[in-house]
Amino acid sequence: MSELDEEVAKNFAMVVPRQSNVDISLLQERILAGGRELWDPANQTDNVPIRRAGHDTWGIGKVVFIFCDDYIKNVYTFPWFHTWQKELAPIFEQIQIPFNRVVRCILASMPPGADIPVHHDTGSWVHFTHRMHIPIFTSPEIDFMVRKTPKSSRLRYEFQQGNLYELNNISRHRVKNNWDQHRVHMIFDYVDEGFPLSRMELEKDMVVHQTRRSLDLSTAYGTRVPPSFMVIGAQKAGTTSLYDYIAQHDLVWAAKRKETHYFDWRWNTKLPASSTPEGAKQHLDYYHNFFEKKILLRFPSLLTGEATPSYMLGGKLVIDRMQQVIPQCRKILAILRNPVDRAYSHYCMTADTEGTPEQLRNRGHHHLRGRSFEQLIDDEIAELAQLGVHPDMSFEEFDTKVLSQRVAFDHGAHSYVARGLYALQLAGWLEVYGKQNVLLLSLDDMKTSEGLHVRSLPTFGRAATSATMDKVFTFLELPYHRIKDTSAKNTRKYEPLDDTVRAKLAAFYAPYNAKLYEILERNVGW
Repeated sequence: MSELDEEVAKNFAMVVPRQSNVDISLLQERILAGGRELWDPANQTDNVPIRRAGHDTWGIGKVVFIFCDDYIKNVYTFPWFHTWQKELAPIFEQIQIPFNRVVRCILASMPPGADIPVHHDTGSWVHFTHRMHIPIFTSPEIDFMVRKTPKSSRLRYEFQQGNLYELNNISRHRVKNNWDQHRVHMIFDYVDEGFPLSRMELEKDMVVHQTRRSLDLSTAYGTRVPPSFMVIGAQKAGTTSLYDYIAQHDLVWAAKRKETHYFDWRWNTKLPASSTPEGAKQHLDYYHNFFEKKILLRFPSLLTGEATPSYMLGGKLVIDRMQQVIPQCRKILAILRNPVDRAYSHYCMTADTEGTPEQLRNRGHHHLRGRSFEQLIDDEIAELAQLGVHPDMSFEEFDTKVLSQRVAFDHGAHSYVARGLYALQLAGWLEVYGKQNVLLLSLDDMKTSEGLHVRSLPTFGRAATSATMDKVFTFLELPYHRIKDTSAKNTRKYEPLDDTVRAKLAAFYAPYNAKLYEILERNVGW
């Protein structure tokens, strides 16, 4: 999440006093009795340790009572929350904020001379919570500086001990302790009534694993076996862009290789058959080399997946291998493009003479043998006709006659026309995975940033589902995230397609597109 837009931010108050003269005496006594040893993590062994990247860097001591991940998926109550109830409960009773709405609550001790540099808080939680401060020990010598926008001048606020303040922590702020004592604040965040929360009690000796945006218990190790999603195609339809956009989500860890091709031409034939339990295990172990397995098992909040666009052309063989080796992967994404444009873009890529020897080999450049695009599609349309391919044929028949004959190819210079027979290819995936687990997208919906996201952040009662990436993240059961880099990936420029050739290919695809529209339940105008 980014800082508030300048025009929006200037209309927001930066610090709002909410309540005066909160009785904090019991909390003050407990903190003073604990001395400096209270803040030493070595003396907090009966609580659960947690990192606070910024605070730890700036030398801020902390006592954690409640904490959540950055997307408020899980809220954790720490052991010391219960042992400090005598001190905490009276404060929250006075300010009339129930504990069941608090998602973060810590004590923060800022040593003399400490300087927290200009920063603003980020993460989804910032947009759904109220950030509150109660100074427990403070002084007029503390500089709390806020700047509404990057261009505006700084404003200095003086906090009174025992008062409750709400902060706009999305805006830039800085704190410097010019006092000769530790400045201590109780800082907490709460959500409005009705916000859905999942809470978990932590016990002594539990271990929390953290990334910048996620929290996972050590006991959850390995509960999510990678991968969680698969982009299966189509080639030259935007799979690289789609995968890049997905990987921009804070809870997605990209594969080492976007296109593994493991389930088609990189299949390890030296391993036992995947139809047996032992064979499936060995293939999974081998396949996991394409992913950051150690990280993903340690942090099950994180998703990963790959994007191999030739899988859609792989038919039953690829589907069976995936079902046997990665049955836990139930989220299938396919992005489609006008099949005429897709075929021509595919040809231009393989005809391109620029690239490394490996790239040219993988594209199959030498297989073109100087043939034009029109020659290639004429030959392939004739081949498909000879095989008896038609729009109403079953997936099984199409797989036997066409798909099974292409899955072993280790280059991309083939099936320029067949790859655009989307309905026939998708039938097998829809049958095995179910329509609810196959998300079909159109490249046309991703060509503008407006097509990727709704304009405003959703409220907790209304999901954002009206734009492509909002649909994708909802489908993957990920919280709302607005991607920053919306540029198209892996694009190239080429001469326009001849109108006569375009018309010929469009006429061929027309009845096949009609079948696709039935699946999509809409006519996309191809």
